[in-house]
Amino acid sequence: MKSSTVRFASGLAVLGLAAALAPPAQASAQMSAQVVSPPYLITPAPPEPTPPDEGTPPDEVSPTDGETMPPEDTASPEETLSPEETATPGETASPTTSPTNGEGAQPFGPACAQFPASGKGSLASLAQQPAASAVAEQPQLGTLSKAIDAAGLKEKLNSAENVTLFAPTDEAFQQIPREDLDRLLSDKEALGKLLSGHVVEEKVSKEDLSDGRFTTAAGTELTVSGSGDEFTVNDEAKITCGGIPVKNGTLFLIDKVLMPE
Repeated sequence: MKSSTVRFASGLAVLGLAAALAPPAQASAQMSAQVVSPPYLITPAPPEPTPPDEGTPPDEVSPTDGETMPPEDTASPEETLSPEETATPGETASPTTSPTNGEGAQPFGPACAQFPASGKGSLASLAQQPAASAVAEQPQLGTLSKAIDAAGLKEKLNSAENVTLFAPTDEAFQQIPREDLDRLLSDKEALGKLLSGHVVEEKVSKEDLSDGRFTTAAGTELTVSGSGDEFTVNDEAKITCGGIPVKNGTLFLIDKVLMPE
């Protein structure tokens, strides 16, 4: 009995020594065989969110079926700028060309440049005045204005409905010898007859001047010849600025006084 006990104890010692000397893998296998792992559950990781399409902003909402998005404001092909608004830099817009006759006719002739650009005596101012008052405003017609007053024709010229005055300038009167001019200005009847020979009791436009023949307020005939911007009255006086509109007619400045025959 004693010897059996000894042999059993020796066997246990041998088994313990074998276990100690066993390779780690075998020891691990033996350990795992003895240990029961609990049934742990592995929760799968949630899927990563899909990034939005780069071409569409995240907060952009597509239109609902059946709804039409309003079009963007675009310029209509018909909405074009006027030529004045689209002038090329460095270019000057061409002025509107007025007709050569009628209400919108432009004055013509070299002496027109001597008129003031604005204010008293300007073309704009003369257009608001009747004939005799317009003459009084124009610096080139100072002597004629005095002659109209001396002859008592101011009221007649201002009240006429349509009148054309071929108006001698101061330079035209200066061609008359001073003594003769003073004598003429002091003779009301002779002065009235002289000035009436410069008045046509109808409105004369530029287109009427070429080969024109007109009866004056004195009963004499007044002729005009020429073309373009160059016209001659009674074959002697040049029109230096013509077609000047006044309230009740037209003025034609001439460089000579039309003396009666």
